[in-house]
Amino acid sequence: MRRGTTLSLGLAGLMLHSGGCVTPKGQPAPPPVEALTDAWAPRPVALRIFPATRFVLDDGVATLETRIELFDAMGDSLKASGLARFELFDGPTSGNSALGPAGLLFGWDVPLTTLEDQRTYYDPVTRTYAFPLKLDSLDAIRNQVFLRATLNLAEGQRLHDEQPVKTAW
Repeated sequence: MRRGTTLSLGLAGLMLHSGGCVTPKGQPAPPPVEALTDAWAPRPVALRIFPATRFVLDDGVATLETRIELFDAMGDSLKASGLARFELFDGPTSGNSALGPAGLLFGWDVPLTTLEDQRTYYDPVTRTYAFPLKLDSLDAIRNQVFLRATLNLAEGQRLHDEQPVKTAW
């Protein structure tokens, strides 16, 4: 082994032993993380109903396979805790966020509050939450319906998105 390689390995070992941060002699140590009040913390700021959301009919059981994706301020996807609410409305619309209960066909509340909830619904491959929303009956489903997804975050914020969903029948 060459002398320079030995020195590099020795310094790497020293950094690992000291926690990875070496403060040069005579300079103040960096502040602890708790003291960084202006530190940016990734938090969800937007929700999107994933385009792969679709109806599935399997052995006579109808399901709305719904996927949502959460984004931080940089536009990157991430996880969060809260209560997801899904509402399926009758008829085509054009992004009307004033949809009323009169056209409401189905509604589902899905908790995302525990580690087990996260394991159940989060798909690490697509980086989305996947919800198999069961439908009692297909009788009320027309050619096109409208899905509204709302996530009430544990911190109190509310994120939502709305999207038409076409039927396959």
